[in-house]
Amino acid sequence: MLYGVLSSAQETGNQISGVVTDGFSPLSNVSVLIKNSERGVVTNANGKYVIEAQAKDILVFSYIGMKSLEIIIEDMTTLLNIELQPDVEKLDEVVVTKHKRKTQKDLSRTFYSDPTVVSSGYGFLSPEIVGYELRVIDGKDLNKNKYDILDAIVEQLPGTCVRSIEGERLLFFSCSGSLRKSAALVYEIDGQLWPPTEDFMGSLSPTHINIANVLRVALIPGDQAARRYGGIANGGIVIINTNNIVHGEREPGNKPYDQAKLRNNTYANDAVSKKAMRNNEPIYLRELYQAANEVEAAEIYKKQKTNFGSSYVFVLENYRLFREHFKSLKFANSIIEDSQSLFDDNPLALKALAYIKQSYGDLQEANDLYKKVFLLRPDYGQSYIDLANSYREIEQYSKAAAIFSRYNHLIGIKFIEKDTSDFFQIFERDFDNLLELKGKEIMSDTILDNHSFEADFQGTRIVFDWNDGEAEFELQFVNPQGKYFKSEHSMFANANEIQREKQLGYSCKEFLMDGTFPGEWQINGKYLGNRKSTASYIKVTIYHNYGLKTQRKETKVFKLALKYVNQELFKVNNNATTFLR
Repeated sequence: MLYGVLSSAQETGNQISGVVTDGFSPLSNVSVLIKNSERGVVTNANGKYVIEAQAKDILVFSYIGMKSLEIIIEDMTTLLNIELQPDVEKLDEVVVTKHKRKTQKDLSRTFYSDPTVVSSGYGFLSPEIVGYELRVIDGKDLNKNKYDILDAIVEQLPGTCVRSIEGERLLFFSCSGSLRKSAALVYEIDGQLWPPTEDFMGSLSPTHINIANVLRVALIPGDQAARRYGGIANGGIVIINTNNIVHGEREPGNKPYDQAKLRNNTYANDAVSKKAMRNNEPIYLRELYQAANEVEAAEIYKKQKTNFGSSYVFVLENYRLFREHFKSLKFANSIIEDSQSLFDDNPLALKALAYIKQSYGDLQEANDLYKKVFLLRPDYGQSYIDLANSYREIEQYSKAAAIFSRYNHLIGIKFIEKDTSDFFQIFERDFDNLLELKGKEIMSDTILDNHSFEADFQGTRIVFDWNDGEAEFELQFVNPQGKYFKSEHSMFANANEIQREKQLGYSCKEFLMDGTFPGEWQINGKYLGNRKSTASYIKVTIYHNYGLKTQRKETKVFKLALKYVNQELFKVNNNATTFLR
């Protein structure tokens, strides 16, 4: 049966090519290396490169004076146009800006949303406000399978090392020179120094800490640490924030502070409307919109197909236009049928078409498409969650539960490494919601009596899915009071998160709204590209009254093509303003 299958897709080499620039001009002699191998090339005088790589290989792009960039190769990766950014170190104490320096209150409110903020016994710290080297690790990036917290830190902070001295495992800022106990790093854990006393008889290192409970880790070098903590910290100090206590300012109900309340974030009504965006559509769509009737539009389509017919985006946009604008389902379907070869072995195209089918309510057709994606990508976590939710949409609840259970089994046998990434939170929430609302149709009364599947959230839930793992974008949520909160999905904003997405094979993100402020929210999007200079598709699933028996959902699909333009996506009436992630 389909939902019992897991096999690795056949590994075949991809010929990957592209151009590397600094955002303006091509860069020659950029090193393009397959990580952990000796295979690599350099870009030519025009910034171009060609290299053979396999899915899951990591390409490292490096150039003197620029930040290195690592990209995990996917099964459909053939074109990667790379823009490198300057590697500039800034000391905030000598940089003058027009913005007010962040206060301790500002940092307190952003602790749970800004992974560079750490809570210390001397207040909140961030590389943005200090004039010395402060290295911060987001707890999500720590490897939970390491021997202990020391090894997890060393993996994330190159140059540091663990040595055993007199039977004691100690962490050092550097492995060069003579290593003595007195030069080892000391620790501050949730505001308290470790070891707790000078005559402490236990471990000098906090190896008892559960890595999964760590929210943030920061390292301050010896000279700066000694100024704040005294001679005990001559070797440097490691600040560890765990989830055992509350850090930063919280909302009533122990919720993270609403980022839309922060200053300097008043919405300027600058998002481009859907109507205005039409003027920037490709020429083939603009001509079609001007057609007097379906017959004239069909002739335009046939002429344009000669030039653009090899693109599945061209096919999908014509399909949508004839179905929505000209109300011609028959001709719209013929467009897909005539271009079936573009979809057969392309999971990106299949997912985009499945999104569109879901938005129209063609749920069985969407399910058939998700089955095809699953067979093409059986090792992608997104394949499981998409297919399970699709089975739920066509009311085959037992099959949906079987898909969820199969993935849970893979986690249980440690075939898949579970962590705190967005994917597992979304996966568990979807599975629990299925059992809570449809459990009677799946399980026996005995099982139901012995298990509780209460919702951990009630309100409005918005889930974003995108068809292309290379897609980068920014989302802007504007609340009823005209304040906004932004979430950026890009390599330069959160590279570790995107690397994890590719390792697990998922492309989704959720936002939860409670009922603090009622009213209409506006959600805008800014496309940052997908390294192929093509469009990407993003699906939005809005769950109203989530977790209640009255729960309902709607699906919207947007094509993201025009780069760096903040465009209006949709509005939602909701009794919410606080975002939980």
